[in-house]
Parts: sequence; structure tokens; C-alpha cells
Amino acid sequence: TKTFESLEPPLPEISGTAEFPPSDLFGHLIEKFLTYGYASRVPLIHKPTFIKQLKDKHNQPSLFLLNSILAVSSHFTDDPRVRSDPDKPETAGEIFFKRALALMDDFMDRSRLSTVQSRNTSRIWMFIGMAVRMSLDLSLNRDCSKLNISKVEKAVRTRVFWCVMNSEVIACASFGKPIPIYDYNTKFPYEIEEDGEESQDVINFIHLTKLYKIYGNIIQSKPYSLQPGSLRNTLPAIEASLSSWEFALPPHLRYTPPNFGDPSPTNVSLYTAYIHQLYNAAIISLHRPYIDSEELSIDSIDSREKCRNAAINITKLSDCIEIENRGIFYMYSATAYCLSQAATIHLMDISDSEYFSIGKMYMERCINALKYLAEKSKFGQSRSMVEDALKTLETIFKIQVAKAEEEMNKSDKSLRIK
Repeated sequence: TKTFESLEPPLPEISGTAEFPPSDLFGHLIEKFLTYGYASRVPLIHKPTFIKQLKDKHNQPSLFLLNSILAVSSHFTDDPRVRSDPDKPETAGEIFFKRALALMDDFMDRSRLSTVQSRNTSRIWMFIGMAVRMSLDLSLNRDCSKLNISKVEKAVRTRVFWCVMNSEVIACASFGKPIPIYDYNTKFPYEIEEDGEESQDVINFIHLTKLYKIYGNIIQSKPYSLQPGSLRNTLPAIEASLSSWEFALPPHLRYTPPNFGDPSPTNVSLYTAYIHQLYNAAIISLHRPYIDSEELSIDSIDSREKCRNAAINITKLSDCIEIENRGIFYMYSATAYCLSQAATIHLMDISDSEYFSIGKMYMERCINALKYLAEKSKFGQSRSMVEDALKTLETIFKIQVAKAEEEMNKSDKSLRIK
């Protein structure tokens, strides 16, 4: 039997005693994580290996990772024991999150996969930045195919790197930040025999990662996108990448938008709805800088029409995503971001008399989707951010509608006078 090395440093000595919830609650939360938290379809851990470690007293997962997992899975249970204040559901997971933070100093001495794998929706910018630095310190950005480590460790290293990069892209897109240029030659995520029943999740993640890679290219191209001649070089190349990505999707991830006026689809899987919302947000992000650009007439590219169709698709797809499914956790921030992207286009249409009715109708649906997202979510800080954005959008919506209606009334009066 071939002997493999491991690039994972040993776990640190922990000062004090390890705190765990009662065994029944611990088991319940782990089950919730594997059912809902891991159902994020983001294979940040290798599930079979994780379960094996839980059963091995001599090779347990890191305390930092476990507390992070417990913090996440606390949002999928109504058990008051997971709350710092039993009467406030929004405090679910705070106990474990604070324990993870307390352990951070011990685990920051050396970078470890298990530390990069830990995350929380709050302080997202800081934590993603830390995860990126750790992944680089671990050389996750380098092709590990020829290293003398196990097949599972090779696959996990690759997946963790792309999980971090995907998070970086959506965070940069959401906060309007540039994406740093990283030097890497690691492969895209791939399947291994040891994935077992999780292989479908890995396949989905591969396609999601390829889309995020294109989205990252869109964001990186933006500083140069308005320079003369850039449209002819940048936009067609990225558009071709998006078309190739969509064409390569397996049947279970394909989606054909309904014709205008047709009802929203009801037979679209949660993951398919999510990945196509992101795809349409990428189209908006790519084309919006070129709306009303002088270059458009040269290249005959109707960027505004493409943005409009993409925004309508995002809003329609929101009907397919129900938070009660609880799989929403993995896509919460990205879904809110996609809807906000769609809202900017709907608002633009409202100011155009030709598309006023369409823009108003879909903006109302978009606002309702964001309201639903905020009302049903248990994730405190993310919910607050969506609520703040919602208030701003509602205010702009009212102003825009009033202004457009006033302009149309003036136009009607002038026509009657003539």
C-alpha cells in the first residue's frame, strides 16, 4: 500500500478545556449542517472524511472548524439552547461563533485547511481576506497533482481554494471592490471516486466555479471597460465565455427563460435557479457600463436590451427560491446581490416611457422578493443589510415612478394642446 504524506500541520495545543454542547444537541447540529449547511452545494469539506474523523477519537476535526460548523447549523434549528438569548432567535449560533473567535489566535500560528474552511456571514470582508491569505500560505493556488499526498487531500485543497476565490468574487461584486490579481495554476475542482453520493454536489460546484471565474474576469475588466475601443476587445470575448459556459451545462442545470407574459417557472430546482440568477447578474455586470455608450452604435450591441432581459430573468427566478427550503443559506448573499442588480435595471426602465409599465411591474416583484428574503431569514446581519438596501430601493422606486408619471402627464397634455 502506498504511503502518503499530508501537508496539513498538526493541530495546536488549546489553552483551557474544549467546550461542546450536550451530546444530543451536538449530534442534532452536525446532522443539520450535513443536511442543510453542506447542502449549500459548496464542498468546503469532504463529507465522507469529515464523518470518519468525527468517529475517530484520535483524529477529530479541529475545534475551530467544529465551532464554526455549529454556528452555521444553529440557524437551522429552533432549539433555544443554541441562542445566547433564548428569547431571541436572531442570536442563534452566537455562542459557537464567539468560541471560534476565541480559538482564532491558537489557530492563526500556522495556516490550516480547517481554518480556511471556517466561515461566518458577519465580518465577511475581513474573514474572506484572511482565508485568501491562508490559502496562499498553504500554496492552495498551486497545482498539487504531483505531490505525494492522498487523492482526497488533493481534491480538498483544490476545492477549498476555489471556495475561497468564489467568495472573494461575490464579496468584491457586492461591495464594489476590485479583485486582486492572484498568481495560481491550480486546477478547477474535479470529482473523485471517494465523493460517493456527494458527486452531484461536486459537479454542480464545478460549473458554479467556472461561472464565478468568468464573473471575476468581468469585474477585473471594469476599470478599462470605458476606454476607447475596449468594447470591441473585452465585451465579445467575455460574452463568448458566458455562452460557452451555458452551452456546457448538464441537462439538470439548464434553464430556458419563459416567453414574456408567461408565468414564472415552477419546476426549476433551487440550485438551477440560483446559478442562473448569478449568470444573468453577470450579463448585467458585463453590459451595464456600455448602456448609452457611443461604442454601441459601432458594434450594434444592444446592451440595454440584454440587461433588461437578464433583470427580468433574475426577478422571475426569485419565485423559484423559497427560504423554507433552507438551502437558501448557501446563496443568501448572492441572491440578494442578484436581485439588487436586477433592481437597478428595472429602475432604469421606469424612466423610459416605452418600458415604464414593464419596469414598474418587475420592480414591484423584485422588491417583494427582497422583502420575502429579509422577513424569512434568520441571519441577523445579512438580514439587516438587505433591509437597509430595501428601504433605499423603495424610496428610489417611489421617486422614479412619480417623476416618470409626471413626465408622461406633461407629454399627454402637450399632445392634447397640439
